[in-house]
Amino acid sequence: MMQSSYHISEIVLPQEDFTCLGQNGVKDKSLTNLSKLNIFIGENNSGKSRLIRELVSSDFGYIPRNYSLFRLNECIEKIKNEIKSFGGKHNIGIQQVTTILSKFNKVEQLNGTTDFFKVLDSLNKAIEDMIWSDAYYPSITTKEVGTAFAEIVGRNLQSVSEDHKTVLQPHSFSRIYIPILRGLRPIAVNGEKFEYVDVYGKRTLQDYFQGASTRFEIFTGLTAYGMVKGHLLGNLHQRKIIREYEEYLSEFFDGKPVALIPSENPEEVLVIKIGDEQERPIFELGDGIQSLIIITMPLFLHQNEDVLLFVEEPELLLHPGLQRKLLETLMQQKGFERFQYFITTHSNHFLDITLDFPDISIYSVKKAFDESTTEEKKPDFIVENLSHGDRSALEQLGVRNSSVYLSNCTIWVEGITDRLYLKKYLDVFYEKFEGKEKFKEDFHYSFVEYSGSNITHWSFLDNEEEPINVDRLCGRLFLIVDRDNGTSEAKIARHAKLENVLKERFYVFDCKEIENQLSPGVLIRVLKSYGEDETCLPVINQGDYKDRNLGQHIEDILGEQKKRKGSYIDGNTISDKVGFCRRAVSNIETWDDLSSEAQQLTEKLFDFIRVNQEPKKIFSSS
Repeated sequence: MMQSSYHISEIVLPQEDFTCLGQNGVKDKSLTNLSKLNIFIGENNSGKSRLIRELVSSDFGYIPRNYSLFRLNECIEKIKNEIKSFGGKHNIGIQQVTTILSKFNKVEQLNGTTDFFKVLDSLNKAIEDMIWSDAYYPSITTKEVGTAFAEIVGRNLQSVSEDHKTVLQPHSFSRIYIPILRGLRPIAVNGEKFEYVDVYGKRTLQDYFQGASTRFEIFTGLTAYGMVKGHLLGNLHQRKIIREYEEYLSEFFDGKPVALIPSENPEEVLVIKIGDEQERPIFELGDGIQSLIIITMPLFLHQNEDVLLFVEEPELLLHPGLQRKLLETLMQQKGFERFQYFITTHSNHFLDITLDFPDISIYSVKKAFDESTTEEKKPDFIVENLSHGDRSALEQLGVRNSSVYLSNCTIWVEGITDRLYLKKYLDVFYEKFEGKEKFKEDFHYSFVEYSGSNITHWSFLDNEEEPINVDRLCGRLFLIVDRDNGTSEAKIARHAKLENVLKERFYVFDCKEIENQLSPGVLIRVLKSYGEDETCLPVINQGDYKDRNLGQHIEDILGEQKKRKGSYIDGNTISDKVGFCRRAVSNIETWDDLSSEAQQLTEKLFDFIRVNQEPKKIFSSS
């Protein structure tokens, strides 16, 4: 049975010159709110790379996720106080136990040498010796003292958590560092031949990690030949891992079978065979595919282990569509559940797609100097956790979302929830109709969020003297707007003009807004996820809420039976739109979960994407 993930929620930074900026501007040494994927951004020379190199090479203190050290420390204090109280009550002093208790201190953080259980074992050993001792005190025997102490320790530890032994044992992570200096093409020369000597790794080790005490792996791609060869010549499990990796790579070549071959003739080279194509050296693949292989290969070879992966700028050489595929692999690949990632990036696209995945944190890194007048100032570095969707992250990168320039067509929606719903609609469409060609977001198409009335600034309405030329920016578009039950003359006129210009590429919801498209079955499951009692709900028909404020409708049908403390209403719409949306899409599992309008809209979108494709492939082998 596979173990559950062991992720870190907080790291105590070992570097003196790094400081974390917490809430309300409070500075401390703890890097908090860590997620499965942690992204570090900042200007060039801001300290991002230095930070993750220090993390990979140091035995930092940390706090595990989903475990409360506060409760453990409360327990430790209770044990100490109860033992002291018992000793005072019976007028006894036990030097051996007192000495051990002095070491039985609060656990502030964990690391690879956390000795909590060594102290606990010493305490239990001393207690066990008492139980079997023949000594006695005037009012109580030593055996009775030992038995009482054992009960105190056992009872309090049991009250903390059944998994404290697993959490608090010294934990071993496999640490992998992928530097900027990487590639699959051998460059070491021996006579007239190139050899797979990891000169990139040696250089990286010499430049950054001399004297590092923590064990970790530097993977540059130049050891890929030896890794594949070793696994293919290894046991059944190792050969199976390579087979699974080959199946993963086949996704980039239209499902054609892929074989990795560590050839020795005429020289050592890792060869790839794709379908019926002639086999060739792996470094003849497109640079983007090579880059993806360098990042993913060591992960497949460490499946189901506790891995901390540190990567410098994984977006290098990757088309936005491949960047999304990489993120999907890191976050969703089977066998990667116990992995945790720390990456630096200059890619605004990586930040854009964090909204599509849970469990991602973004941190900014900045360099700061004191106000002294010396010409040899030593910098300090400030690390700040940015909130989800914080625009300052993009501002620090100095760029805007560029994936729309590279897609064949765009789908324009009012906001993030429309995009999340439509992405889910397309997902279940592809699952239902497996024979349909599956188009990839950010290559074949992209979403654009235009924020409601801002649509008036774009050239297809020509309402302004200098409208934004949408055709020049991102080609053909499909525009979706809320009906909002609006009856204003301006809105009706705008919709009519849009329909006249865009024709079949313009769509107005046949309901108030996209949330009103939810089928009754999905809506009931969402309400259950908020804690509502399904047995208290009346029969729900979509026609009853199709044109209403959905939040108001929910409040009305629940009445006094409502369990949720907060309101479902926020103005003229549902409250917590993004949270409600995420609950809804998690409960849309099949095509049949969609309402008829949602199905019709999805089919329109698929047809629009299909007819706007050029004969090109993102995942070609050249």
